[in-house]
Amino acid sequence: MLRILNLSEKYPAKLVSIKREGMDVSFNPWALRKIPPGETVELAFAGQTPEAHIKHASITIKFLQIGSPVPECKTFDFTILGG
Repeated sequence: MLRILNLSEKYPAKLVSIKREGMDVSFNPWALRKIPPGETVELAFAGQTPEAHIKHASITIKFLQIGSPVPECKTFDFTILGG
């Protein structure tokens, strides 16, 4: 489950895309929707994380803060410690 929190207290955000690297997972595109101010959405994913002992992975979320003319991107890097 991927949880996304809209940190704005005033404006809703619209998810534009979710990209991943280092994992064979996908997110259902219909789930891309508006997030009200201060709210969290949970997106289920299909697929599996790698079974490597230590592997770098990242998720990039592109979103549009309603009222802003340009989308923003946030990338989250992490290490998978499976095995």
